[in-house]
Amino acid sequence: MISWYFAAKIIMSSIDNFNNNPINLVVETRYLDWNTEFPSISVCETKSEERLKKFMDQYYDDGDTRQTFFRQKALRNIAFFKGESKDLMKCYINSAKEQVYNDILKCPTENISEISTKVYIHSTSDVPNMNFKESDRFEIKPKESMLVLFALKDVTNENGVKDVDIAQRKCRFPDENELTVYRYYSYSGCIVQCRIEKQMKLCNCTTHFTPGNTSYPSCNMKGLMCLGEHNMDMSTMKDAWNFDKTGLYCPCIQGCDDIDLNVYYKGDVEKYLDKDGVDVARVQIKMGYLPSERLTRRVVTDSLDMVVSTGSTIGLFLGASLLSFVEFIHYFILQIFYPPKDENYTQSWLKDKSLVITNRRFGRLHNTLESKKAGKRVGRVLKVQTRE
Repeated sequence: MISWYFAAKIIMSSIDNFNNNPINLVVETRYLDWNTEFPSISVCETKSEERLKKFMDQYYDDGDTRQTFFRQKALRNIAFFKGESKDLMKCYINSAKEQVYNDILKCPTENISEISTKVYIHSTSDVPNMNFKESDRFEIKPKESMLVLFALKDVTNENGVKDVDIAQRKCRFPDENELTVYRYYSYSGCIVQCRIEKQMKLCNCTTHFTPGNTSYPSCNMKGLMCLGEHNMDMSTMKDAWNFDKTGLYCPCIQGCDDIDLNVYYKGDVEKYLDKDGVDVARVQIKMGYLPSERLTRRVVTDSLDMVVSTGSTIGLFLGASLLSFVEFIHYFILQIFYPPKDENYTQSWLKDKSLVITNRRFGRLHNTLESKKAGKRVGRVLKVQTRE
């Protein structure tokens, strides 16, 4: 019983390692053929209510705003009347019979020097999103200059890693994609997909800038108001065990090709003006030092190792092998469905069979002896006739 206990204990431990820890992430420092790829850089526009208010104050005075307000109020009152107006279909904006708006407001569309941009540093398979790490993104305005230094470690995978189940290795390769918004899998792309599904669940629509798949319906004004009401449910992330926390839970796993990126220095923002006097921003993103190590995923326990480990444990503690299990199956299972016949019947059958065989042999022997005796008699007769 003690041997059975320890054998079961070791086998269960091997099964647990095979299911939960089949892969180890090791650090290699003796690798010589370095080919480090520079990370991707994404530049995105930013939104700011303060800059929007400043823009409105600069290009639109109070009279324009007040006039627009009264027009909207008049249109709101007209909306209560349901009568038909055939003349309404003859109205035109500019070269028409009736001039509805006498003063068309100009809306400047040039770039504004006060609007800043956000810069993201990430893996080649990732996409920028609102839940990026604060250290991997920064904001810069025109007439400003900044220096950013980063360090990275390449992540490689052995050939056998892809043969391990996704749930066991806890990462996905880009071609193992189940997303609908992007062609290849990435952790950030999975977050975007998760947020879209949350929007569909709460408001039955998505924002109009949903990437990729157009099968999701875009929100109308009512849907946009719904998204605004549930903004906290979709903008912040939470863990699976934080049931009371407001936020979005996404069961996404890392990409197998993601790099280990570390932005360790962001210089102070300095004033900058181009030689031609153009208001531009300058960002210097540099690799602070060349990598001296890399991370590699290695398969520690595969299916063959599991079979060998189990067989060795059984042989050590129980003195059994695969043949022993075959004999066990034959003895306890096959004989239940195919039981042997009665022992006395079997012995009598064998006895009768042996008698039959003996009688047959005796008959053949008797015939042989008789034929030999007959031959001798014929020979003697021939000899007597010859003498005569």
